[in-house]
Amino acid sequence: MGRGQRGFGAAVVAAALAITGVQAVAPLPGPLPAPSPFLPVANAETDTSIAGFAQSNEIPEGTQVYFQWMDRDGAVSPVYRTEMKRDGDQTRFAFDTSGGFVDRVNKKRVFTSKEGQRFRVWFGELEGEQTNNRLLPYAEGADFGFGEWVRVEPGKAGLTAGSHVGPLHARTYEVPDAGYMVKPRDQWVEDNAGPHMGQAQTNWLHGTVAFGTDGRGGTAALDDYRVVVSVLDPAWKDKVGNDPAATKRILEQNPEAILTTVSAPIVQGRYTVRLPQDAQDADANLLYAYVEDPHGKQVPAVGQWQTPQFETVQENSVDFALPVVVGLQIRAKVADQEQGFNMTDAPARPGDAVQLEGVGSLPHEGVREIWYLNGLQVSGSAPVPSLDAFGNVAYKVPENVNRGDVFTAVLITKITGREVAATSIIIETEEQPLPVPGGPDAPYEPPAAPDGPYTDAFETSFKPAYVRPGQTAVSVPPFATMTRNGERFSNQPLPEGTTLLTSTPGAEITTDAGGNEVVRFTPQSWARVGETINVEVLVTYPDKTTSTAIAPFTVIARPLNETAFVDYEQGRKARPGQTVSVRRIGERFNPRDQIVQFLPDKEHNTLNGWRVVVDEFTGDLRATAPQDPEPLRFGTLAFFNDGSHRKIETVIGVADPVTDSERYQPTYERTIVEPGALTCSAAPKDLPKDASVTVTSNGGVQTVTLGNDNTVCVTVPKDAAPATVYTVALQVNYADASAEALSAEFEVESMARTLRDLTVELDPVHEGSVEPVLPKAFEELPKETTFGVGAEFTDEHWDVEVNKDSGALRVQPRPEVVPNTKVRIPVVVSLPDTSQAVVAVEATATASQRSKYNPSYTPATVNAGARVRMPLDSQVPATFSLVEGVDGVSLSIDSNGTLTAHADPTALPGPRSIKVAVSYNDGSRETITALLTVKTSQGNEHLRDDETLNPLTLTHPAGAKAVGAIKRPAGAEITTFDLQSTEWGARMTSAGVFTATIPASVPVGEQRQFPVNVIYADGSTNTVTITVKVAPAQKPAPKPALSSAATILPIVLGLLALVAGGAYAFVTQSGLNF
Repeated sequence: MGRGQRGFGAAVVAAALAITGVQAVAPLPGPLPAPSPFLPVANAETDTSIAGFAQSNEIPEGTQVYFQWMDRDGAVSPVYRTEMKRDGDQTRFAFDTSGGFVDRVNKKRVFTSKEGQRFRVWFGELEGEQTNNRLLPYAEGADFGFGEWVRVEPGKAGLTAGSHVGPLHARTYEVPDAGYMVKPRDQWVEDNAGPHMGQAQTNWLHGTVAFGTDGRGGTAALDDYRVVVSVLDPAWKDKVGNDPAATKRILEQNPEAILTTVSAPIVQGRYTVRLPQDAQDADANLLYAYVEDPHGKQVPAVGQWQTPQFETVQENSVDFALPVVVGLQIRAKVADQEQGFNMTDAPARPGDAVQLEGVGSLPHEGVREIWYLNGLQVSGSAPVPSLDAFGNVAYKVPENVNRGDVFTAVLITKITGREVAATSIIIETEEQPLPVPGGPDAPYEPPAAPDGPYTDAFETSFKPAYVRPGQTAVSVPPFATMTRNGERFSNQPLPEGTTLLTSTPGAEITTDAGGNEVVRFTPQSWARVGETINVEVLVTYPDKTTSTAIAPFTVIARPLNETAFVDYEQGRKARPGQTVSVRRIGERFNPRDQIVQFLPDKEHNTLNGWRVVVDEFTGDLRATAPQDPEPLRFGTLAFFNDGSHRKIETVIGVADPVTDSERYQPTYERTIVEPGALTCSAAPKDLPKDASVTVTSNGGVQTVTLGNDNTVCVTVPKDAAPATVYTVALQVNYADASAEALSAEFEVESMARTLRDLTVELDPVHEGSVEPVLPKAFEELPKETTFGVGAEFTDEHWDVEVNKDSGALRVQPRPEVVPNTKVRIPVVVSLPDTSQAVVAVEATATASQRSKYNPSYTPATVNAGARVRMPLDSQVPATFSLVEGVDGVSLSIDSNGTLTAHADPTALPGPRSIKVAVSYNDGSRETITALLTVKTSQGNEHLRDDETLNPLTLTHPAGAKAVGAIKRPAGAEITTFDLQSTEWGARMTSAGVFTATIPASVPVGEQRQFPVNVIYADGSTNTVTITVKVAPAQKPAPKPALSSAATILPIVLGLLALVAGGAYAFVTQSGLNF
């Protein structure tokens, strides 16, 4: 079958989009797809719109804007396109998404900004008008990037679930295309001393670097990245100015205008660039800085520099954020062929082999591929090293899928977990769908009403859905099998006007993003995996006929080897005899949670002289190469605590032979100096005698000299603050012409110096430890000393407080901390001479009484009006108190924890949860629950079971008023009565009195029945029927001598007495007026 018959051909996609009025051109393979424009909509703040703007023509008018969205079951829409339109001093875009599209099974899909839907927006190629450099957009103030799939959810910046999306504020930053902002790379100065953690010097530039613009991206993958800084020669300052075009022109013609270019590594998200002596004051000079990846390419980064030009830096500090920049698209196609799958006229079938292909570029941090079925993950997490790697793997569609099931492939970044590309396919079986009148290009029209009852023409069904214990899942919209002219058509939409209702516990009817009624179901947390729970749904058709349908939910639990992301970094190399570390990437598990254990795959690993050690808790590797190494493929087995396991592999390559700069690792030891005095630092012992040392930066000291033996001598300023560290940047030149940077550090003497290597160990602590402890080492410090917990301490499993003036510490492990777990707390000690030291305070968790004892109550039952005692199953050293009361039950608790529960006579039947606070003698606490079930005064589950209702018959002549009463039981003050018929003027009072007036024209022998629902206070119901019969008129009896009032009064009093009595009864009387 050729591309024109099935796939991504232009005519095929155009037919699928006919419902929206949007024409599409061939998306893949080839450049980014470009459907015809959607015109912007006014104000664009509806639940079916998405909009954005850019200030000051930052994104020019006419720039192409692309939009795509994903439904909650993973169905991915076609790509829509519009362009930026000028609006005053802004350019704007907007998409009207109300048209949606109709998928293969005639389901109308519309983007309505509902929670759980996703969308993404990206722009065509942009370049600076003045410089012709590449411009890259980002969403200012939002925690996502253009081109990234974004979930619509409450609280996300720029989004309002259930309302509208945007307007998104688009900004751009510029990437110079020719490297004219730096000196030639062979003239760069490499500052490899790493980030400085103390007070930075004035001629240093420092800051942080992280993935993403929201701080959640992390820094773990940035250790091979570098920050590059160029300094403009002050003589060119006035010529260059603030004009980016002039900057480019002058620097391309006069590269000597750049004074120096320095690069420095990023370590754990921080960097420090130490500028050389001829660029002493970074604040006073004009700088340009950017981030480059391990391959030497500039990485788009949001920081101070939005465009390539030299600027001054405030307080010599700049932070960089690396946003997600994606123009990546993928599609699903038939394995080893060009024809593609889609959601409309190119479905997949059971057994099809599906491959992915894409255009664009992968994010810097790399991606992994995951497949979903109807929104639930059905595959592991496979890394995708390159777009070419898509062709190496095919995903097979299972045989047991249903028509209309949606498979979605998603690419997720390895470090930040962002969704950057997605495509979906829909499943078709051999069943015959109902043709749409007018052909495939005609708009969808619902089927006409049947001649007879809807229940004869439509049979409603639900496809199987999957749910996890205690979690919520939503079914796909129900479908109907329609019978017309003797033929049956499956997978049809329900007739318009059909409604659903369910009374199954845990289930409710809700509306999906397309406006279809669906079943939302949450099973109990103890639901068995593999169990299928049938939710009964009452279907009411437009003609009010009803039928019952079943929505089946199968309980599943995916193993951790499919849901947890674990993998190794790739590309590490080792030289002969060298030891390298290979870091495991992905989710990092707390060892005390015992979720996973990593062991080498000894059965399949062939070491060939390599020595490899696997950290069983983290999975990280340390590998030492032999003297004649070959590349090593090493596998590790990850054993999860649910019994599943998974193999992860890495290949360690062989690096080139070492140079002297790689063989030797000389280090100058830090030297303590007195202000104004000459102090020398001896040369490192492992520095070869034929190596020479030169100074590249004096680090702010007054004088620096080098001895013939490479000794470094300095004089620091007389007014140098205590604990200030001066770093002299050096370069070692080896005999083999290799070189490397190193440094010599000189620290000004301070009170804090003797504390820096101090470790204080506290006595064991537990969750009830509330008394502060003063370490002995802190008692001997000067009175003006202050204390605080270091900001880097973020262990949320421990509560730590330190007294600012005394240093006394209160350390409490939280209940989840396992005994014998240690914590290391950095305590910042600030001394009177302004110096500071960080003292490590260690504490070990021990078991509390709460963790040793497990008090509980045996569930009890009590009748209304009765009393029951509930003792603890075991005695514990603690005091007890009630947390809160419960309805209809009086509670008390004694010193042993024994509960006494007295149910009120009017207490409604049903379960009660009694919360008891347990305060142990060692200070630890917990709350336990006692379960009490209240039954009726007669020991029944419901109030309705306490009484038996007998039918009531009232016999009266035509024209008479019939009166009867349903008497309440004692204590049922809020029982209500629901009369089901009002014929003959029938009515029922709230007191249970029934009246009806028989019309005079009704013949003798006629009767009427009046059903009455008796609704009890606990919600249970009984039904009783009151029958009124028409009897012949009776001759009036002789009147007694009593007055009429004397005659009627006893009757009324008797009736009211019965109504107020203690059991249900029925009273009849004709001729009474109410």
